[in-house]
Amino acid sequence: MTAQLERYGLKGEIIATAPGQALDGVRFAHPFYDRTAPVYVADYVTIDTGTGLVHSAPAHGSGRLPSPCRAHGMKDDEIINVVMGSGHYVSTLPLFGGMLIWDANPKIVEHMRSNGSLFHAEKLPHSYMHCWRHKTPLILRATSQWFCRHGHEARRGGHAARAGTRGRGSRPPSSPPGARRACTR
Repeated sequence: MTAQLERYGLKGEIIATAPGQALDGVRFAHPFYDRTAPVYVADYVTIDTGTGLVHSAPAHGSGRLPSPCRAHGMKDDEIINVVMGSGHYVSTLPLFGGMLIWDANPKIVEHMRSNGSLFHAEKLPHSYMHCWRHKTPLILRATSQWFCRHGHEARRGGHAARAGTRGRGSRPPSSPPGARRACTR
């Protein structure tokens, strides 16, 4: 812990220690919104590369929801997804609504610095996924999905159930209401 204090130019005194497992389930305050979030213990977080803590954002990328969020019972409808497909924050998001995420990043850092919730900011080089065609950075977003099997008889209802999905704009009976033409030939 002393090395982390020195690394960030901070002074402090260790008043207690506990294994990381003791933090599992503890809630912390969001740095600028009036809400809390839980601490989940995960085996991919280590102290040798930083603080030993990592922010899990299950709406932004594979691997974030299944471990550890789903393991702790998080459901799809509990995920807060504030980034639209265009890469802009939803307009209802306080402080940064409507902004492109790349434009908002420095403003978020500055907001945290000004409200005292940021004690260090540093740009680190790292690999980042890019579009193979456009060579632009990709934004990972988790979305609810469902899949339909083509060319096979339905398990229940045989040909009658399958025939009901062939018309223009039709959808399988158990699909989401907004789904259209998902199972047409």
